[in-house]
Amino acid sequence: MRRDYDAVLVGASLGTLVLAALLARRGQRVLLLESSSGPRGACSTFSKDHYIFESFPVLFWG
Repeated sequence: MRRDYDAVLVGASLGTLVLAALLARRGQRVLLLESSSGPRGACSTFSKDHYIFESFPVLFWG
């Protein structure tokens, strides 16, 4: 198995996943590293007291 890559991306956020797909579509060899068992980034879910909450970045304009 070859272990050389054109790009090494860290963190499977939405933007990183899109970048990995675009680079791969252009023929680049991409390695995507993520510490969790699946894609997360700033968007995720968590549960507390039997309720499920969605967590995502929010942009506030002041």
